Amino acid sequence: MRGVLPNADGKILPGLYTRVRVPLEQRRALLVPEVAVGHDQQGDYVLVVNDKNVVDRRPVTTGAVVESRRVIATGLTGGSGSSSTAC
Repeated sequence: MRGVLPNADGKILPGLYTRVRVPLEQRRALLVPEVAVGHDQQGDYVLVVNDKNVVDRRPVTTGAVVESRRVIATGLTGGSGSSSTAC
């Protein structure tokens, strides 16, 4: 993408650049704190407590970081009716 910005006061100098994130679509996503995602030789995982109060290891596919939280693309389901809680 390219943007054209007015620069009447000359604050933007030639050669300067910035990184801008432009959301092209809105999606609902499951987000977990970055520290909740573990990494090992088998890949990324999250530990959850199931309805029997036992910790389970769930393999996940992660996505982008959004404000210090990691998008979980696959491997977990969200919602208040979920039977598991992230550790």
